[in-house]
Amino acid sequence: MFKRLLTSLTRPPQTAIFIKDSWWRIIGYILFVPFLLTLPLILRSFVTNDMSNERYQTLIDTISEDFRSDGIVITDGILSSTASISAPFDYMTLVVGRENLDPTLINILFEETGIVMVLSNVELSRVSYEELELLNHDFSSTDLNEIKTLSFAVKRYIESQDILFMTDFMTTYFFGLFDYLFYILILSLLSMMFMMKANIPLKFRFKLSVYLTTIVVVLEMIGLLFSTDLGFLTFLGGYIYHLWAYRSIKIIETGGK
Repeated sequence: MFKRLLTSLTRPPQTAIFIKDSWWRIIGYILFVPFLLTLPLILRSFVTNDMSNERYQTLIDTISEDFRSDGIVITDGILSSTASISAPFDYMTLVVGRENLDPTLINILFEETGIVMVLSNVELSRVSYEELELLNHDFSSTDLNEIKTLSFAVKRYIESQDILFMTDFMTTYFFGLFDYLFYILILSLLSMMFMMKANIPLKFRFKLSVYLTTIVVVLEMIGLLFSTDLGFLTFLGGYIYHLWAYRSIKIIETGGK
């Protein structure tokens, strides 16, 4: 597996020697490569559990724009409400009022005495407003300092929950897997249309693309590591690796299964 990974990254033309790999080996490689995208998340968890600045800013924006309502107030650590609200945030939702719970998301539910994390109607954890130092808050307020106080309290609570690391991990992996498969299919088809130097059936081009598209995932991993969106450069990297490999291929035996 690691030999194929290194060859795919450092000597793309030599991926032709993997053209007769079994489909089980191909599937195993496809499932393995997206784990690279989780490395920045794992490395960051060793350094800090703090929410990223980008996510924290998104939280502040969500609270200031969508999580405000008249009739909801926290006074001396006790919430009273005559209304209910909900606001989606990442794969979570901020909620006042159990009728707004979303069974498909992690719910951050504001109850009478504290905040509760609920998933599929199961309570995962609970913390009091007093512990979060959120003794007073008016949910109708547009004052930036009050909004930041509430945002910081929610941030502290989210950062204390281990389940969120696993959710981040699984989300990153599966989104990466679907993204990887998408690029494999696109670059396989493009190789059929524009890289016809060798007469290679689509199934073998697909196998080559599984390895040659590794560079796309690695570039995405670097983007995650440095919080930079490389955008089109990731696709361009994959396309260049395909051109490099196909231009270098002289003879590829297409027999076998």
